[in-house]
Amino acid sequence: MGTLYILLILLLRVVQNYCSKRSSQLFPATMIGQIRYMTCLFGGAFLLGAAPMALDSSAMSLDHVTVGAAVAAGVSMAAAQLCMLLAMQSGTMVIVTAFSTAGLIVPCIAGALFMGEPMSVWQWCGVVLFILASWLLGRSAREQNTRFSKKTVLLLIGALLANGTTMLSQKLLTFLRPDSSAAAFSFLSFAILALVFSVILLSARVRGKTEHLDRRLYLPVFLLAAALFAMNVLVTKATLYVPSAVLFTVPNAGNNVIAAIMAALWVKERITPHALAGLALSILSVILVLGLVG
Repeated sequence: MGTLYILLILLLRVVQNYCSKRSSQLFPATMIGQIRYMTCLFGGAFLLGAAPMALDSSAMSLDHVTVGAAVAAGVSMAAAQLCMLLAMQSGTMVIVTAFSTAGLIVPCIAGALFMGEPMSVWQWCGVVLFILASWLLGRSAREQNTRFSKKTVLLLIGALLANGTTMLSQKLLTFLRPDSSAAAFSFLSFAILALVFSVILLSARVRGKTEHLDRRLYLPVFLLAAALFAMNVLVTKATLYVPSAVLFTVPNAGNNVIAAIMAALWVKERITPHALAGLALSILSVILVLGLVG
């Protein structure tokens, strides 16, 4: 079951990478435009989550743990999306993917220290190799992108920490409430965000501030909303079956490879020697983590 979840997550990563890059190319420059984008994105995920909620008999059994985890996951997802989209405008697709997925170190450390998921020395080596791979991919990005700046670095760090917090929220939920509803958790996470951004947007409209999205954004936003909701449910469910070291390292290392291939074929980002070394280390990190799990 865990293997199936990981394969599905990797397929959804392809959709996420494409939609994120396309959105970054058309992302509004003004704050009100960015708020409208976020409203559409998380509102779409919220509406898409209504069907799984209706089919889940335990969906309405909410408690303070589920609500708290949903709030943390929602806020961190919003921060991650904003940081990633803005970073892609001045960085490359590969480095943004690498840094955002490097947030896996957060749940791995928490799982080892507090959730009874001890990691072997070799597994820790695999995680360290993954971080090194991300650094090499980042160096490759700097070599070929003149717009890479200190602001880009701060956005990348923000994406790393925000994604790490989202992963940790998903892990904490199933650790504290193994019988909780992943559909309800995901639905609530996006519902909170949709409500907050909608209120901000309505407030701005009352003050006469408005901006329409580029129509070319509608399809990427819809597909990204669907991918984000589906991944949130799948990752949350997978935490019951797969240790953090495997669940967060394998899909994220695989995503580095996916992003590099998509970037080379689609937006013509060069695969430099540093990028090749980073991709090789990403694959090696997976081998170390998988080869030494129970």
